Amino acid sequence: EYLRSIPRARHGYLESTKKGSFGYTTPKRKFLRLVPSLGCLLVYRDMDALTPSKVLPVPPAGLVFPKQGAVPVGRKVYVHSVAILVGERKYTFVCENQVDRDGWVAALRTVGERWRCSDRRGLQ
Repeated sequence: EYLRSIPRARHGYLESTKKGSFGYTTPKRKFLRLVPSLGCLLVYRDMDALTPSKVLPVPPAGLVFPKQGAVPVGRKVYVHSVAILVGERKYTFVCENQVDRDGWVAALRTVGERWRCSDRRGLQ
């Protein structure tokens, strides 16, 4: 299914959060840009930044999933979030609504599977 669809670049703001010993940290607004041709997710501090603060290789589809349930962050509870596993680290990005979350999950899974099946995996 993921190999038949054409991966498209996607960008937008998502809230990034980390889980610590006392629960989730305060989310930080990050600008994300999915680059299918490179198989990576560029994370910027804001849209005007010239260089990304982080470059994440997009994992295979099985390691990208919509999180189920509420993610309490400070005084706010988010219901829609995306989790990706890159190596030993788990990244959680919260979305404003389900449509946005599902769009990110589909795009990340498509790019991840295309790179997993590619003969150029080492270039990611």
